[in-house]
Amino acid sequence: MRLAQRLIQQQDAAVSSPAMIRASLPEQGRLLTFKRSVVVDPWADLNIGLKAVTAPTVSWTLRLWVMAATALVMLVLAGLARWLTAKSPRA
Repeated sequence: MRLAQRLIQQQDAAVSSPAMIRASLPEQGRLLTFKRSVVVDPWADLNIGLKAVTAPTVSWTLRLWVMAATALVMLVLAGLARWLTAKSPRA
């Protein structure tokens, strides 16, 4: 609802100087940039068509590989710590 209100405000402001519309959603943390200039007819109805898609993310396979590599590094470090502790002279 806030995005629609903001777009309408920018549409009204664009009557004097048409330019690109830039809207940001701070609560979502994403910046939306509309790439087309707005041509304003003061007597026309306001119609807005929005299409939202999510940004591509990392595949599950890569996530599993990273988790496995992290677990392997942790096991090697734990084994190295145990080995160093066993080799140190005890008082």
